[in-house]
Amino acid sequence: MSNITDLLPQARTGLPQVPDLTLTAALNRAAVKFFRDTEIWRAQLTATALVSGTSNYTFNTPQGSRVERVLSMRAVQAQTTTYPEQSLALKAVSPEEMSNARAASGMPNWYSLSPTDYTFTTWPTPDSTTAGFKFQVFAVLVPTLTATTIPDRFGDEWGEAIAARARSDLMCQVGQPWHNDVGCSYYDAIYNDLAASAKRKQVSGERVPQRVRPRKFV
Repeated sequence: MSNITDLLPQARTGLPQVPDLTLTAALNRAAVKFFRDTEIWRAQLTATALVSGTSNYTFNTPQGSRVERVLSMRAVQAQTTTYPEQSLALKAVSPEEMSNARAASGMPNWYSLSPTDYTFTTWPTPDSTTAGFKFQVFAVLVPTLTATTIPDRFGDEWGEAIAARARSDLMCQVGQPWHNDVGCSYYDAIYNDLAASAKRKQVSGERVPQRVRPRKFV
């Protein structure tokens, strides 16, 4: 993992007077925005065992990250001497649909994401017949605002995008001594170019050049 503070020298360009704590907070916000905009951080989460009588579960995300969007969720049972491997896809529904569902128990086939605490609820509620099954979740992740690290592969390749967003964020702050309208627009444009390149890479699955159009900083 790369420390977010490793990007401080890049982010400080044009902002010599900004305190480290303020710049670090801007980098945290920029990292969250970058990963939300690009959805480039995708991972198979550590499986969660179904528990009889329990319908609410917490995602097993890497430290300092949270689920932004679930791409797929399955209830999976590994092959045993008695049964072949089983894998059942769950369908996403809204919290309102979930709250209106009648009480039932058995193998879940719906799930709903909490809008407040990054947990999920399943329906029907697992019972003794689901013993041995685990939830397998493939999801888009983003760092939390208090995260101190991001995966090395993203820090190495896209650190400049995060630093550019942090610079734009700070230079856009009217009333601060580091406010700079020109820099605000300039670095925002650079961020948008780099974020678009990252998104193209995520969609195509191929390495793409980081496309930044030449710009004049006046």
